[in-house]
Parts: sequence; structure tokens; C-alpha cells
Amino acid sequence: MVKNILYWIALFTLVLLFIPVRGYTFSEDICNNYKDTTSPTNDFKEIIHGSFNCHDLNCNLDEDEATSNQSGSCTLREDSSEQNPYSGLYGRSSIHYDVVWLLARLQGMSKTDASRLAAYSQSIDPGQYTHYDYNGKAIEHSKTDNLNGIMRSNTQTYGYWLHNVPWYKDEGDSDKSKSLTYNTSHVTGESPFSSCEKPLNHLRQWAFGQRDTVCTFGITDDSGNCYNKQTHKTIFMTITTGSQVSVDYKTILGKQKMKACDDTTDTDCYESNYDVNNKGTLKAFGIYLHSLSDRLSHILCSNYSFLEKNTDTTKNYDYRGRYSTCCSQTVLASMHHRETGYPTLPKRSVDAVYYTMYEIADWIKYTGYSVEQTAITDSQILESIAQKIVDESLTEKCAPNRVKALCEISKNYGLGWHDGKDECKYKVVSCD
Repeated sequence: MVKNILYWIALFTLVLLFIPVRGYTFSEDICNNYKDTTSPTNDFKEIIHGSFNCHDLNCNLDEDEATSNQSGSCTLREDSSEQNPYSGLYGRSSIHYDVVWLLARLQGMSKTDASRLAAYSQSIDPGQYTHYDYNGKAIEHSKTDNLNGIMRSNTQTYGYWLHNVPWYKDEGDSDKSKSLTYNTSHVTGESPFSSCEKPLNHLRQWAFGQRDTVCTFGITDDSGNCYNKQTHKTIFMTITTGSQVSVDYKTILGKQKMKACDDTTDTDCYESNYDVNNKGTLKAFGIYLHSLSDRLSHILCSNYSFLEKNTDTTKNYDYRGRYSTCCSQTVLASMHHRETGYPTLPKRSVDAVYYTMYEIADWIKYTGYSVEQTAITDSQILESIAQKIVDESLTEKCAPNRVKALCEISKNYGLGWHDGKDECKYKVVSCD
């Protein structure tokens, strides 16, 4: 009994590192607090046309509050859950959604497929995501499955590894940190990342349709199979704050409670073959692109967090996992705040744009996706557009200006825009 209590205390301590701070929308820096005209509950009092900064404005807007400037973080509706700070907030990330959508369209994906890909890239932060058009109407093909099991705050499924992606430390490796680099000369379909990026490479294989199942932390047996209840392995999680917890593997992604029903109180409500049924799909690829961007974005955590196989026979665990104290939400939230809206962006933001562009090109080529005639395949042209995205959009401090700049790039190539406002007439504002 005492052992079980200590286990849950330790697990709770571990999870606290990854639960989003209420009132801060993390990387969701664009807010659109629309009234959904199709909603029977009619929750929202006002349709707000345009975008605004989550970190600057109060998202719990009434008609007379629509232009009020609040200091600090985005204030959410009073009925928002501590566990899900996105409840009632139509927030999205410039990189996880808008940039993914634009890069997919530029490289020949249809508007529907680009929207689906971007929605799944966005979805694993809030657990489920629906995109809305400029008039506040839900776009049906942009509504994702319920992916609560791979939220970073899920205490039962260890979903945080898809957000705070560790690297794998081989025996004899003395490195204490690893940065993610991209080999642009890699063979199509093969990973452009180092073999030490075992968790990320594992997820990439699933996204490219090269494996059926996704194993927790990407750890498999010698045949590449996930461990299960009969052959489970134990990972001893060490956090530099001193908390430790042993995690028995419940391995395939489907059993990470990617729920196939609406009863979120039922811990057995999941689709056990979710990963098998969705390998190589836009859903899988979107989830992977999110983890890829987070591996870059959360460098203070992921560069210094690693897994290693236990070789000490006196220890009763199979793997050791070390997460840095920099994985705390306080640190990560402060980093996200600096990822857009500055004249010179951090390398991690620039890399996220370029790596996403490279990976979309590789996925299209490897899977044989049938691109539209407008597809740009010249790598030099694509890289020049990627730099334009960085220079003309992501450096903008104000969300409407950032969206307008991305929309203008899309418009210049005749691709339209994801919220239907193809003329890009967003209200240009000044953020001090």
C-alpha cells in the first residue's frame, strides 16, 4: 500500500513538469474566440473577426472587452479545466498549424489535405482540435480525433514523450546533450536524423508507413516489436529535482488512450489499433510533425533529456530516463514566448520551418502522394519561400500581421487561405 502511494506521488511529481500552466496558452499564440454558429449551446457571445495574440489579450471576451489589453497571459473561460487550458479557446500555433498548412499547399497538397495535416499537427497539444473559418464556422475536415492519450498532461499514458522528445544514449556515449540536425543528403524515406534520435526516428517510421505500431519512447525488442504486459520493460525515470518513478510499458500508441469515444471518464475507452489503422496517413504525419517541431522548440528540455539501457545487473530496471529540470512548463512557456515576434528569431524556430518543409517533401515523394499541378518541387525556390516565411511573417509581433503575411505568401502562389479569407484583409495592428 505504502509502495503504491509513493509510486503515485512520484508519478504526479513527474507529470507536473509537463502540465501546461493555466492561463498561458503555451505555443498557441494566435487566438480566435469565435462563436460557432453551428453550436446548439451558443456558448460565445460575439464573433470576433480576425486574430489576436493569446499572450497579450484576454480570451474570455465579452462584447465590451473585445479591444481590452490585458497584461500577462491569456485568461480563459471560468469553466476551463486545470488539465485542459485550451477548453473554449480557438487557439493555434503559428508553426504547428499555419506554417504546416502553407508548406503543404506550396508542395502540392490539396486544401483539404493540408488542413487535415495541419489540424493533426496542432491537435496533440489540446487533445482534440477543430479549425474554424473566418466567420466562426467549424471546418468539418479540420476536426481531429480525440487524442487525449498523447497530450503532454496525460498522467496515465506518458504522452509527454511526444512533446518533450528525449534522445537515446548508447553504451559508451559520454555526451550529456544532443542537438537535432538535419541531413539534407539523406535517401528518400530514410531518416535524416542521427541514430541517437531513436524516439523521434521511431515515430517517423510510423508516419511514413514503415511500421505498424508506435512503442512508448520508441523502445522495442531486437525484432522491432513493442513490449507488452507479458514482456514489459521498466524505465526508471530520474528527474534532476530528485523525483523518481518506474514506468511499466503500455506500449502501442492505440493503448495510450487515443480515445475512440466521447466518455473521457472511462480509462478503458480507446481504439487499440489506432496506430495500425493510421500508419502512413496524414493523421500520423501531422502527429509526427508536431513532435519534430517540439524536439526543436523544447531544446532546453529535449537536448538534455535522454534514455539509456541499464547495464548494471544490481539495478532492477531495464532503462533509465533522465528529464532535465528545464522541462518545467515555466521554462518552456518563457521560451515559446520568444519564438515569434522578434526581429531575429531563435535558430530553433527557423529550423522548425525548414525541417517541416524538408519532411513534407520527403513524405510526398516516399508515399507517392498525388500532388496538384501548382506543386513547387525546386528545393532552392522552396528554401527561399521558407526564409520569406521566417522574415516576413514569424518576425511579426502581432498575430493579425503574422497571419496576413502568411496569407499574402499563399495568395501570391494562387493557393487561397485556410480560413477562407483569401483577400488577406486582416486588420493590421501595432503591438507595443
